[in-house]
Amino acid sequence: MPNFEPSWHVDDRPLAFHPEAEAEAEAEAEALAAVEWYAHRNPAIAVRFREELEAAMRWIIILPKLWPLIDLEHRSYVMR
Repeated sequence: MPNFEPSWHVDDRPLAFHPEAEAEAEAEAEALAAVEWYAHRNPAIAVRFREELEAAMRWIIILPKLWPLIDLEHRSYVMR
């Protein structure tokens, strides 16, 4: 099974959720749990899921205002 570390890297830059934001910490934990869930069932799919997740984060970092607003402060990015 591949080793999945809890820190994310995008373009060799570390990416972390703000430690004081509870919702973001929960999102990071949920993302890591999803990767682990896939890893236990199919390691190749887990790798692909993590790649897609990192690509989504890369797009959000590069073009943060491109994604549709879901309220006055938050935007939505749907992974496929």
